[in-house]
Amino acid sequence: MPEQPLVLPAEVIDLTAIPPLRWGNMRNIRVLPQFPGLVLKTVRPELVDQRGRFLIRNRIQNLRHPGCQSAAKREVEEFLIQSRMRHWQVGYRLPIAHVFGFVPTTEGLGMLVERIVDARGELAPTIGRLVRTNAFGPDHMAALESFWRRCRTDHVVVGDVHAANIAYTECRSGGPECVCIDGFGEKAFIPVHRWSRWLNARKLDRVRARVMKSLSDHADA
Repeated sequence: MPEQPLVLPAEVIDLTAIPPLRWGNMRNIRVLPQFPGLVLKTVRPELVDQRGRFLIRNRIQNLRHPGCQSAAKREVEEFLIQSRMRHWQVGYRLPIAHVFGFVPTTEGLGMLVERIVDARGELAPTIGRLVRTNAFGPDHMAALESFWRRCRTDHVVVGDVHAANIAYTECRSGGPECVCIDGFGEKAFIPVHRWSRWLNARKLDRVRARVMKSLSDHADA
């Protein structure tokens, strides 16, 4: 008899009846009962074609092989690099959300990442949300400044980071902390920010200035 092909068991998670708790420009965010300590990120299905290419991008932009999974690739790569540099360190906490794996879903391949929560166990508020609700105070500012320092010291590469994807929590490391939950990783085609601490520090300064200006603009509105 011919050898039977290996079939890996894989339960496809049906998301049709589970609305997203939050969503970004490209991805939906959900919390599933089978993964209570994690969040599931999936690419918004209305934005991609059957081959997983973004409908809103041109042919040149879609040349990258990961296609709609480009953000996931960047985040996984950054997480792996940061984890490699702490290979023998036990119990480390990065200033970015930790990545735990992938699962098949009805919205394509979904990525499971660390769930950053508040004191009630709900998804932690972002810095942008705290400012919009007039809840942003000195503790939040101190945590945010500490976040920028950590990114610089640890050579964390960021991409599309803004006030809406930096979460604030006091339940992760025993004190006030900001964690980047989306948009980290090298976005440049040539990874110059990964190669050069100096170039990465300059980019972090630009991103920080943009984020701080957005906070100031919201506060003045």
